[in-house]
Amino acid sequence: MRNWLSQRARGTARYKPQKLMKTQLVTQIKAYLEGKISLKEMVNWAEDLVMEGFEASPVESEIIYRLGVADGENFELSWEELAGMLKRLGYKVRLELQMA
Repeated sequence: MRNWLSQRARGTARYKPQKLMKTQLVTQIKAYLEGKISLKEMVNWAEDLVMEGFEASPVESEIIYRLGVADGENFELSWEELAGMLKRLGYKVRLELQMA
């Protein structure tokens, strides 16, 4: 019985960081698109994750690594690429304009 509980707890522990990572990724990309953080801040966030280590799905990992090099020459991010990342994470991007 104890062994079963340990395995179940470990399984749950693996799930939560992945769900949390998805939320963090979406939050970072959204903040960047809304102009709340700079490209450099988003890149630094992704680089810090890579340096510290993280648990994520393959899709999330690919996006994190891509964001981490987004400030490099020839690695600029396009609107279409960011929208594609959000779509792969299960979100639809909608552009809304407001008078300044």
